[in-house]
Amino acid sequence: MNPQELTALVTAAANGLYGCLTAPELAVLAAVFTQLGDTHGDAGGTKGAAGGGEDAGRLYIIIYKRGALPTTIYV
Repeated sequence: MNPQELTALVTAAANGLYGCLTAPELAVLAAVFTQLGDTHGDAGGTKGAAGGGEDAGRLYIIIYKRGALPTTIYV
């Protein structure tokens, strides 16, 4: 996946979330993703050096929409 495809995917995910979450829910989700990014940034080097498991290096996004089953997008 090239950088343009990745930014398009992130933008599409953000737009999808914006359409199905309230402003307070979006704020909480933004805080969660910020913390997740910070944590992965700190621990990523250690896991990468250790090898990781079967899903190491695989990117996925799970989209939750009210009244529907979660959708997983693998990249």
